Amino acid sequence: MTANPQPDLAASPFADWLASRVAARAALAALVTLAFGTALQAGLVLDAPSVIGQDPRLHGLDSQRLADILFDDFGGEARTTAGYRPLTTLSYALQYSGFGCGVAPFGYALGNVLLHLLNVFLLHACLRRATNSNALAFAAAALWAVHPIASEAVANVVGRADLIAACGVLCGYALFLGGGDGPYSRTRKAGIALAQLLAVGGKESGIVLMPLLLLGDLCKPGRAPWRQRIGDVHAWTLAALVLWAILRAIAIDAIPAPSAADNPLLILPLWQSLGAAALLQLRYAYVILWPASLSCDWSFDALPVTEPWFVWSGVFALVAQVWIAVIALRRRTSAPTTAFLALAWFVAFAPVANVATRIGTVFGERLAYLPMAMLIALVCVAASRVRQRVAMTLLAACVIALAARTNLRNLEWHSQETLWQAAVATAPSSFKAHGSYSVALHERAVRESAVASHIDEVLLHAEAARDIALRLPPRDVPADTLVNYAAFLRVKVAAVAEADRPQWRQRARSEYERAIDLEKQALAAAGTEPDALHGSFRLWLAHGQFLAEERDHERATQSLLRAVDLAPTPEALLALADASLASGKSRDAAIAAARAVLVDNSTLRAWDTLQRAFSEWKPGGVAVTNRQDGSPVFNTKQDGLRHLLIDAAKAQREAMRARGHHKAADIFHRRAQASLGLRLD
Repeated sequence: MTANPQPDLAASPFADWLASRVAARAALAALVTLAFGTALQAGLVLDAPSVIGQDPRLHGLDSQRLADILFDDFGGEARTTAGYRPLTTLSYALQYSGFGCGVAPFGYALGNVLLHLLNVFLLHACLRRATNSNALAFAAAALWAVHPIASEAVANVVGRADLIAACGVLCGYALFLGGGDGPYSRTRKAGIALAQLLAVGGKESGIVLMPLLLLGDLCKPGRAPWRQRIGDVHAWTLAALVLWAILRAIAIDAIPAPSAADNPLLILPLWQSLGAAALLQLRYAYVILWPASLSCDWSFDALPVTEPWFVWSGVFALVAQVWIAVIALRRRTSAPTTAFLALAWFVAFAPVANVATRIGTVFGERLAYLPMAMLIALVCVAASRVRQRVAMTLLAACVIALAARTNLRNLEWHSQETLWQAAVATAPSSFKAHGSYSVALHERAVRESAVASHIDEVLLHAEAARDIALRLPPRDVPADTLVNYAAFLRVKVAAVAEADRPQWRQRARSEYERAIDLEKQALAAAGTEPDALHGSFRLWLAHGQFLAEERDHERATQSLLRAVDLAPTPEALLALADASLASGKSRDAAIAAARAVLVDNSTLRAWDTLQRAFSEWKPGGVAVTNRQDGSPVFNTKQDGLRHLLIDAAKAQREAMRARGHHKAADIFHRRAQASLGLRLD
């Protein structure tokens, strides 16, 4: 988007009205309200319950939590994603604690809508400066403002990362365009650097600002010498990226590998994967131009990316896209705006295109949020040659149609059930869509106390998810899919006659054994021994709980020990404590319960289990007493408890370190010492 005069639609009262920034922004604000007013009804779906509800960093704005946000990865102690997005997390913390939003979704949805509105204003400003056409800038911003592709970034609470990244990129580019050909002031240079930090602090894909600025210089007629531009702009953005990279290296602990279940391109050899990724790039363009079928999930096997016809079609698509890029480069001086927008489409998609690196998603509409603006602007440039009346009619029709589609799409984000129901309808071959829908149906049945009448429908979708997932190579079959299916088979046991229950229990046992066998095959193929980094925590936890129900306590203990190795959470530790008690291992049970208390001292069940296990190990012993306010506390006067607590704390710390979570282990170590008033070393 370089400064280059474009023909306006026409000189008219309408064009004069568009020349007023206030009037244009008021109209854009009205369009965003029209399209995304229904987004305010969205719930906490997808990852939002864990990101918002289970991240302890959001529960206050003290210096320690702010430091954790800056120096810890996205999700904190709640989950590990290898995503370093401190500004996104900070925005959640400000709303959760500063504005008292808690886990109520309305405030977060409103924040997303306002961010989208800000981005629309920024795009409008960039296009006005780049094209010198008020009508073109308004048309592109209006279409982007109401486009249903944006729903996954706006109505989806965790889509905020894409909104913040886009905001940083557009801010930086607006400052870049406002600098003219002369030297930049220090304020403008610092502003561009801060915009780069805003972009990558929101999401890693914000890294595209720097290459977009380089591309802008490349496509700028009569541009200043590169030496001057490097000093004015690019050195500052590079410094910002270096600072971000250092902070990210400090913050990121363990980096999970992407799964072929979510990104089937990982199944393909590199050259085939590149071809398929190129065809997916064209699919993004198609969905933007015709957003009829939208889904929150395109996991295996929703898109036929591994089919030979898809791969070979992708090879031709790759050649075509290279040809387009070459033509755009050649025309960067004769048609700089068109060339820039065409090339910016590829640049903006680069971090998520599965070309330079494989990401955790094969296809996602939220990934097209910023690149979509480039394609829409390119279409508007082409339409600027159409007669004014025809262009205005087309614009109005497109805005109305897109806004209507966006409102329907927003309503799908109301709950997990409505979201996954829509995903199943749009992507019926996605294992995750069926599996997540079965979970949502079961949760609703539990709330309505109607599990028996809905369990068959739940099992139908859970089985469909299992059958699709089993088409993956053994190393890529997600254990959670089989675990969920087995769990629903166990629920079915309670809904059938006594005589039929053994067969349903046997089916559940078979699913657990199938999942364990697949995990063994995957580890053997990778030449990896079972350890704290390889394996499914949920599989071993569920298997141990199932065996405990079957009163096979010895095997249950072994499975639960494996679960604790993989993720030493209070849930797994308490299940291990119960199984150890049933096996007569009271000291082991007391240590497991003490570890659960040290991780989360708000769980009353953990305190109760500790007392029960300790009293069996030390008959008559009292490990837990109550404060004056009734809250439980360790009985530090009890003989033997001190050494047991030290052993429990050390075991928990080492388990966390074994998983590669060294920073989390150090934090736990400090908190445990403060809680116990003891030195653990």
